[in-house]
Formats: sequence, structure tokens, C-alpha cells
Amino acid sequence: MIGNFGLSDDQERVHMAMWAMWASPLIISNDLRSVKRSSKRLLLNKNVIRINQDDLGKQARLVIEVGSAE
Repeated sequence: MIGNFGLSDDQERVHMAMWAMWASPLIISNDLRSVKRSSKRLLLNKNVIRINQDDLGKQARLVIEVGSAE
């Protein structure tokens, strides 16, 4: 989805963050030579990829909840 489908920069960042937290495989369905610079930087962000590639392969989990849903 990142670099395709006309997502805003914020939407792309959320998409990439969720992908990393879920420890999901990254599948890129576009040509990196033709995506906008910000999308390419996001897709190649080593820190985000490092989160996704955790040695234990575990998904993120809630550590603390702030506020109330009441």
C-alpha cells in the first residue's frame, strides 16, 4: 500500500508502524524506482524494519493504557 493507492504521508507512516508491530511480512507491490521519496524512505527505514524483524518474532503488546474509554 505504501507508495501505491494515494495514501497521505501520515497514513503511510501508520500503515508501516502497524506492519512492524504485527511482525508481518513486508510485501512491496510497486517499483521502488518510481515511488515518491518519502515513501521510499519509509519502506527502507532500518529502525522500523528492525522492530518487525525481532529475533523472537513476537508481535507488539500493550504495555500501558492511558486514559479511559468510558
